[in-house]
Formats: sequence, C-alpha cells, structure tokens
Amino acid sequence: MPVTQLYVEGSLDQRTLTGVLSGQVVVAARGTKDDLPHIVRRDMDDGKSGTAYLRDRDFDSEPPPSQADEVAIDRELSGVVLGYRWDRTELENYLLEPAIVSAALGVDRAEWSAELAKAAVQLHAYTAGRWTLGQLRARTRSITKVKTRPDSLGGRIFPLPRSLAEADVQAWLSVAVTRVSVAVAREFDVTAVRKQFENYKVTLAGKSGGEILRWYSGKDLFGILAGYFQSKGINNSADAMERVLVWLETTNGISAAIGHLPEWKNLVTVLSK
Repeated sequence: MPVTQLYVEGSLDQRTLTGVLSGQVVVAARGTKDDLPHIVRRDMDDGKSGTAYLRDRDFDSEPPPSQADEVAIDRELSGVVLGYRWDRTELENYLLEPAIVSAALGVDRAEWSAELAKAAVQLHAYTAGRWTLGQLRARTRSITKVKTRPDSLGGRIFPLPRSLAEADVQAWLSVAVTRVSVAVAREFDVTAVRKQFENYKVTLAGKSGGEILRWYSGKDLFGILAGYFQSKGINNSADAMERVLVWLETTNGISAAIGHLPEWKNLVTVLSK
C-alpha cells in the first residue's frame, strides 16, 4: 500500500522531503526517532493506513557493508513496514553531496571533496567516540528497561503476584536490580569500551569519498567546515546549509539532486508501492 503520510524527526527533514516527494506524500515532523514507531503504531490501531516514518541512522546501527542507495527498513510489525532509516548517518549528509554543494554554492567539486576528506581527518577520533557510545547506548537500551511487575506474571488480565508481603517485594526488587546492574556493568566495562573505540578508529581511518558521508555525522561535517564556507564569502555553516536548501527548492534543484542521489529516487519508489 502506498505511503501517503510520512513522519520525520524535524523541520529540516520535513522541508527537504516535501520537495523530494513532490507533494505526493504529506511529510510531517512529529518527534524523535524513538517516538516515530509508536506514532505509526497508534495510527494503525486507529485504523489509519498509509502511514510510515523515516529516521536518521545516527550511530545506532552501522551502514551496510557496501553502499546500497536504498533506505533500509527500520522496523516491521507482522510483516508490515512501520518505518525506514537512511543509509547515511543523517539527512544533513545528503546536503553535503559534492555535486549538490558544487551546484548550490558555486564551489569547485574536486576542491569540496578534498575539504570533506580533510574534515574527516579532523573528526576521526571524535567520530570513533560517537560510534562507540552510540553502539553502547543501542546495546543497553533494552537492558535498562526496568519492568514494574515481576516477569512471572506474564500476560494476565489483572496481574498480581501470589505474595504481596514486604519481604517478598524486597526479594523481587533485589533480583530485578541485580540483574540490570550486572548486565550494565558488563557493557560499561572501561577496557571493553576503549577496545571498541580503537576498533572504530581503524574502521574510520580507511573511509574516503562517499564513505565519509555514510559514516560521519553531517552536522559535525557542516560545523567543522565553517572556516571553508567563510573563505567562500558565506557567513557560517547554517548559511551554507540554507543556500543548499534554497537551491533544492528551485525549479530544477530537486530533480538534479535526485539524479545525484539514487537513494532519494529509490525512496520515492518505495513509498509509492
């Protein structure tokens, strides 16, 4: 079934994708990446069809081994797709595509690609740190969810434990807290975290060209390139991004961008099925 309502994380996503999808899909900024699946679920429970979400990849999950140029399925429910996530880290990464920046800002494409490579070198250790903590957060998200009822109650309609005595409640609390604390301590082991950080440094060291835009944060890249933008007569990174957005909103901007970004083209196709 075609998607007619797409929920996204913020105003930038809404502004950009409204143009990419040519108004055929209503795009609305509705909340964080954690909120969006629940919003779609509520729509389904209310009998509303044709809704889905699209979220940033962020540092929750690594990009596929090779560039797929396709939005990945983020979550499904009984075979129904609830939402998708980008191949690149976040929407800003697409606005940094060399062909787009060259056309929008009038800068030399090769020069811009070289600046991206320099920026990646500067952000190397910091990005390895972000990946390390992002993966740690993703792994511990389920661990730190503490249930307010004993697991043994299952799915009873009116669940109550056999004993409500204070001693038994205290015993249940001790078991629940110990289980979580042991699991968290294992994940937050400093030596293991540092090892993963070193591994990410190795992983990121070999990234160049388009891979930089798959692994590094677009926001970080925009930020660290402020000096370059100023050398081109642009006040700051925010102004640079706004110029790219304005170019996208021109008559030929979106079509040209889609020509350079197969993933945007594939998004249109996926949502129309």
